[in-house]
Amino acid sequence: MKTMVVHRRNRRSLAAGVILATLALVGTAPSAQSKAVAGRFKARCGFTRSLPDDPIVHPGDPGTSHLHDFFGNRTTDAATTTETLQAGATSCMPLADRSAYWVPSLYNDGARVAPLKIAAYYSLNGRQPGTIVAFPTGLRMITGDSGATAAQPATITDWTCLPKPAAATAPGQVPTCDAASHLLLRVSFPDCWDGVNLDSPDHRSHMAVSERAADGLRHCPPAHPTAVPQVGLQVEYPTLGGPTVTLSSGGQFSGHADFWNAWVPDQLSHLVDACINTPTNCG
Repeated sequence: MKTMVVHRRNRRSLAAGVILATLALVGTAPSAQSKAVAGRFKARCGFTRSLPDDPIVHPGDPGTSHLHDFFGNRTTDAATTTETLQAGATSCMPLADRSAYWVPSLYNDGARVAPLKIAAYYSLNGRQPGTIVAFPTGLRMITGDSGATAAQPATITDWTCLPKPAAATAPGQVPTCDAASHLLLRVSFPDCWDGVNLDSPDHRSHMAVSERAADGLRHCPPAHPTAVPQVGLQVEYPTLGGPTVTLSSGGQFSGHADFWNAWVPDQLSHLVDACINTPTNCG
């Protein structure tokens, strides 16, 4: 019996140590910008590969999608399941993020441009601190319109340059970055969940976007009452952009992204509570 107690204590100590290490990777001290962006943490995930697969829209059917660029979990393909993601390696820091992220592939003047990485921001998004809950394991969601032929709302997807912001362009149009910058595709996911379904037939209706109310805060609609982190992706490309940029889904306006949650559950919950619900800018 004493041995069992020691082992349990060791496991608790190890788990606590892993969580502390995870927080150290993303940073727990508020930055100078905390007041503006309080209530968020970030994962950085390297590009892993490109495949004509979409395990959310076309599960089990390899080669039936337009080309996608994958980030995060290194095993993602048409045969992906929550179990394969949980068992797979990741390109993300922190390593507790084993999620899969993907976006349409990018071309410039007809030539493929391999992305460098993504930054995935998990944020409060103007809602009441203390009300945000972690995504359930296996939650899947899509944002953006892969068939768009005109500019989508900038709150869903847009383009800019890093580190120097792009000069003003027409809505949805790819800017031309200066020589010291890279092109960024930005996409934002819904931040309210129905509290029941990990997916839905259209891969969208189980999620919704919060709306600002008279009290100045954003609130979830009654049919989607569970407030979850708002995920925003920034995809970085080693190109200056410009009018010859297109996406594999068509044109410049069809920006979209997919997310399949496979975070280590207790570490995601800890980051949501320690960073978003505090609220603190953890990097």
